[in-house]
Amino acid sequence: MVDLGSTVPGRSSRANNVSGDGRIIVGWQDAPDGFRQGAVWRDGRQEVITGPFGVVGEAQDANSDGSFIVGQNCDQLDLAAWSWTAETGVVCHRVEAPPDPRPFITMMLATSEDGRVIGGARSFGPQSEAILWLDGEPHYIDEYLASQGVPDAFDGWINTGFITGVSREGRVIVGQGAGPRNFQGYIIILPRLGTPQNTSQP
Repeated sequence: MVDLGSTVPGRSSRANNVSGDGRIIVGWQDAPDGFRQGAVWRDGRQEVITGPFGVVGEAQDANSDGSFIVGQNCDQLDLAAWSWTAETGVVCHRVEAPPDPRPFITMMLATSEDGRVIGGARSFGPQSEAILWLDGEPHYIDEYLASQGVPDAFDGWINTGFITGVSREGRVIVGQGAGPRNFQGYIIILPRLGTPQNTSQP
């Protein structure tokens, strides 16, 4: 066991996920004001992830070699999701939604190996709708399934919750939401993606 520690005295840190080769760990480091800064540990050495507007929020997942990382909060005041590669740096991802005074957070929680399929949510606590990004384009999961000929997948559900996992090839996603009787998990098999057109993903 190796203690990853905290680079800010008296504050917490957390490892959320690890790359397939075990060399890259992603998570967060508490700032002195309590903001969960996105952090990456490369071979045990920590650094925070900086975007176009400053340090981003917590990192949630990485692909097998850590070359593609996703997370939430583009900066301390920006509630958009984000992705990172060495080539593009941090890219903020916003999702259209009806106006709402509550601070909904858009989060990317899981990615395929190539970054073309990303799962997450737009969430205000348990009030959450799952979002699927395909080549950077966001889709609410129930609307996407309806467009694919499966309109009744979430009939009776209170919400679609969160997509929490994506398989390496991007065809299998898993998540959990508020079902008809209680919180329930689900699994979805996606069709194969075509050849990417214009995408900033690796």
